[in-house]
Amino acid sequence: MEQVLIFLMMLAGATNAFFTPAETICNATLSRSLCSATLGESVYIQVMANTSSHMLFFKKLLPSGPIKVFSLKKEKVTIQEAFRNRSEFFVSNSTFKITSVETTDSGLYTLEVFDRNGVHVKTFNVTLDVQESNSSIMNTSWLALLILISVIVVVVVVMVLTVSWWCCCHKRKKKSKNNRGIITGKHHNMLLLQT
Repeated sequence: MEQVLIFLMMLAGATNAFFTPAETICNATLSRSLCSATLGESVYIQVMANTSSHMLFFKKLLPSGPIKVFSLKKEKVTIQEAFRNRSEFFVSNSTFKITSVETTDSGLYTLEVFDRNGVHVKTFNVTLDVQESNSSIMNTSWLALLILISVIVVVVVVMVLTVSWWCCCHKRKKKSKNNRGIITGKHHNMLLLQT
């Protein structure tokens, strides 16, 4: 049974390797940009061509007010706690990455750019639209169904092999007992005939 569990774990790992999440790359270097992404994938948002000698403040605008996402000051990136586990900012190519986007990531984001003296240079706005994809839901459903069928087949095969082995062993024991009884009976009858 332990071998079956190991096989199932290997099967799950193999299927995960073949179905990696997709990625979306968005260019937000215009004053206003739209970035559409699919639920669960990674999104790369290029916010500027070059961030050197600039300070950046990236915020998500909510009805209750803006919340900080990350800031860049003196080449040091600070990502806020709410975004830290699923995001990072690459200074080398001025790209912000969100891993495994959720529908709650949808919304309007603003990037305020300042020069090294603190003078406001420009503001960029990007709207992130995260939607469920029918094809990804379908692929996930088919994958789950495939794994379920594989598990059922493996369990049935193991059960059939176990029952076959048990029946085979049980028949051998019965046959062995019957053969001993027949031999003993013949010897007993032969002894009776001789006397």
